[in-house]
Amino acid sequence: MVHHFQDFLSEPEMDKDQEMLEIICNIPKLGSQYHNISLMRPINSQEVEYEVRGMPSRKSPGPDGFTIDFFQHC
Repeated sequence: MVHHFQDFLSEPEMDKDQEMLEIICNIPKLGSQYHNISLMRPINSQEVEYEVRGMPSRKSPGPDGFTIDFFQHC
């Protein structure tokens, strides 16, 4: 019985790198290389402040319930 469940619950031996490559190759690419590079570039505090200050008042951007007014004040 022990051998049965060990075989049943064990992961089969396979090349996981090859499996991951196959999965990744089947995901459609929606962004260009330029978009990927721009999304990965570092951001600075001035950019964050500019965007937060430009958001409309009395709106909650996330599920925590904090409004933009809270973030603008802090």
